[in-house]
Amino acid sequence: MSSERLLQATHPEPKFWGVRIDGSTLIIRTGPLHTPGTTREIPCKSPEAAAKTAQQLIDQRLKDGFREASAVAASSGAAAELEPATEAKLVAGDLDAWSVFADSLLETSEKVRGELISLQVRAARKERGAIGKSKAFIKEHFDALVGAPLAAWNKQVTIDWKFGYARTIRVWSGPHNAPIGDVLETVLLSPASRFLKQLEFGSPGNEGRYDMALRVLAKASWPKLLDSLYLGNFDVEAARAAQSAWPRLESLTSLTPVADRLRSLEVRAAINTFGKKLEFPKLKRLVLIPNALDARLVTDLLSLEAPLEEFGLGCEFAPKTGWEGWARFVRERQALSGLHTLTLAGQNDAVGLLEALGDSVSKLERVDLNGALRVDDSDRLIAMKARLKNVTLAMADAPGTVKRLGAGWLLDTEETEFRAPKSSRRPAARPRRAAAEYDDDRYDEVTE
Repeated sequence: MSSERLLQATHPEPKFWGVRIDGSTLIIRTGPLHTPGTTREIPCKSPEAAAKTAQQLIDQRLKDGFREASAVAASSGAAAELEPATEAKLVAGDLDAWSVFADSLLETSEKVRGELISLQVRAARKERGAIGKSKAFIKEHFDALVGAPLAAWNKQVTIDWKFGYARTIRVWSGPHNAPIGDVLETVLLSPASRFLKQLEFGSPGNEGRYDMALRVLAKASWPKLLDSLYLGNFDVEAARAAQSAWPRLESLTSLTPVADRLRSLEVRAAINTFGKKLEFPKLKRLVLIPNALDARLVTDLLSLEAPLEEFGLGCEFAPKTGWEGWARFVRERQALSGLHTLTLAGQNDAVGLLEALGDSVSKLERVDLNGALRVDDSDRLIAMKARLKNVTLAMADAPGTVKRLGAGWLLDTEETEFRAPKSSRRPAARPRRAAAEYDDDRYDEVTE
């Protein structure tokens, strides 16, 4: 299936027209701006005939006054190229650079974004009341900030904003919503996605799986800075309450066309196979939160080519075949790419993996055990004290274990380190988002 070609018109009334090709079928989507529109299909004799007809329809719409959606964004100044040095300062979060950039936008049709950047710079400088003003401004000007095409999908996206742009966008579907794949192209083309860093998939809705959305994502044009993907950012407890199954995922093979873009990949899904001999040349961080630790999964991981520095597991069950295969994977990553961090938050029998690693556990710098420790695990950790003496153990939620271990350990008990897989990195926000996924209410949560 091809990506959607999206056109817009403002006269006599704001509207859009889009077309994509699925084999020998044209899929046309039309409607007023700020709405998902209506979809119809046009069968053709062959894929070639479909492509020819699509181009004819596009040419006619352009004659009728429609414009490319990307051209509309470019004309607003949102896509203007920056000097590499300036862009580097913006990406690094240089507040002075962002202030100068905001001032330059105030003299263009991107005035609204310039005002938001100024507000969020003031918030970053701890100016009293700036955070509240930023949130109110985003809610008031949401459509202008994200562009009309993405505003039409407002019920299926949540955006975390930073300095006037989206840094993380979460896309989800529900019983009465479009599939995630239908929304992705619009998300990636939005002017708000210029500095997009992370893309997250929530509940897949009626599709029940992520495979189709990943195939769409792999064919799409990615924003320059996008390098982090989180599949399965949904509330597990809310899904259980709604009797919803975990999203399924056949494998990660469909990501092969964009494998060189990813530096961080987190997957929470019912996944039994990772994909054989996959290559992710820049992947530094991989976290897997499957519903079970299938032996086929670790077999595939042993053939993975990736320069991993952090690996994580967060399954509520220990592997039926034991930890040796997983320990072998960790040891190989230590030797090949210098893996130094294990994130085992919420992993059942996490200490069992540390035991299986043997002397190799002493080569780690950090192990996150938040939400993973059982009553008898302190004795098992004490038995490994000599091997763990130079390893920082994160266990913010286990004061009893910390007390039992006593002195002589490198412990991190800061609450901010807790990353349990059943909850969110932003605990106060997720329950509202999760509820929206299952009752189809709109949410526009914005965070600093």
